[in-house]
Amino acid sequence: MLGTTSTVDAVVNHFLERIRTGELKPGDSLPSERVLKEQFGISRLSLREGLARLNALGVIQVRQGRGATVRQEASASSFEGAMALLAPSHDINNFEEFLEARMVIEGALTALAAERRTDEHLAALQGILDETRALHGSGRRFSEQDSNFHRTIATAASNRLLATIHHAIRRYFVVFRDPADEEAHLELVCQGHEKILECIKRQDAEAAAMAAREHLLSFVQYYRDFFATPRDRSNLGGSSAS
Repeated sequence: MLGTTSTVDAVVNHFLERIRTGELKPGDSLPSERVLKEQFGISRLSLREGLARLNALGVIQVRQGRGATVRQEASASSFEGAMALLAPSHDINNFEEFLEARMVIEGALTALAAERRTDEHLAALQGILDETRALHGSGRRFSEQDSNFHRTIATAASNRLLATIHHAIRRYFVVFRDPADEEAHLELVCQGHEKILECIKRQDAEAAAMAAREHLLSFVQYYRDFFATPRDRSNLGGSSAS
């Protein structure tokens, strides 16, 4: 039976603790609403609100007619939900905190990728880089290949938690890119990716991490200019370059 101080919070914390201790494992089904309602001695409304919050956090998955189950792996949406409260919006100071966080995460992922990459990862990264260079002037496809490059590095790092956090952070950079600037930044992106790839090929983890951070730093002035210049925001968000 749960305490009455905050019934919904108590439901959330109860299941989070059971998952943390391993009592509930990924893929396990939660008892039916009727059983949980009787077990906790709470209203159906409170129980459903608690389960809805766990679902929104990406901890469980609720399916109509099939009940709730513990998610098999970390969901990017759970991190994105938490980050929404810290989202950079149009504040340059908040944005630079996000940029620093991305530099830390991406540096770590790139270092791990240098240590753990396979020939298949190298071939994939080289293919992406070659296609990116061939797409000069094709904004949308260029943006996709840029994302693919970073995503493949995250895959090569073989750390799902870091990769999921990285994906959630990168999503917030999309709205801070102006498609009109793609052409000007294409060469800068390709040069940065080339340097990163060379370090990964050599399996030089320290140099790879530094190259990843330098790649992001090369765009700092662009982002500062973005915030300083009035723009028609309705046309933004078509690119997610670097």
